Amino acid sequence: MALRRVFVDHVDDREAHAEGPTAHHLARVVRLREGEEVELSDGRRLFRAHVAQADSLRVEFVIDQELAAISSGPEVTLQIAVFQFSRFEWAVEKATELGVSRIVPVAAARSESHLIKAAPKRLERWRRIAEQAAQQSRRLAAPTIEQMVPFEAVPDEGEGTRLILHPDGYPLGSVLRSSLEQPIQLLAGPEGGWTADEVSAAIREGYRHADMGPLILRCETAVIAALAAIGQALNR
Repeated sequence: MALRRVFVDHVDDREAHAEGPTAHHLARVVRLREGEEVELSDGRRLFRAHVAQADSLRVEFVIDQELAAISSGPEVTLQIAVFQFSRFEWAVEKATELGVSRIVPVAAARSESHLIKAAPKRLERWRRIAEQAAQQSRRLAAPTIEQMVPFEAVPDEGEGTRLILHPDGYPLGSVLRSSLEQPIQLLAGPEGGWTADEVSAAIREGYRHADMGPLILRCETAVIAALAAIGQALNR
């Protein structure tokens, strides 16, 4: 049986520890116990360790062995319009499991105004969801989840492939079979889709217009289907 994977705040030659909310989660929710063996990651390296002490303020580990670390694969950024929070959070969890490197929430024209207003207060919750999903899926680190940006400020990441999901584009499969340069950016819209102005603006910035097929998909379904297809195309 695979050991539980745990993210920690600090690792030195022989010891590691977690504090604050991470320690509280490990001690009170995960219920780590003294002597229990785990895998530890500091976001760069991976170790086999055992618990030396666990309470809600601090969990301490003794390092037993450094392990070979496997990366999540090529860098994929998900730029995702804000939509109904319960489903948005499901998309964050599944995108993490599928290996995205960064998640950028976007305030789109058709994102509901009360969700845009409330989104900044949800950021830490989204980061916790991503961290727990990353540990469950045995990633080396959780994806970075950035502050929400307006559509007009969706960052220009330079080189790579940029895709915007929207009907009436080229089929995603054919886009992925063509030249696919890394890193990848995937821009996924809100309920009701992107406006014509948003699509035109994205295409001017070098995004390729990708269509998910004839069926109307919920936002989170389109995101997960597209990420899975991208992962296959990149031989993840």
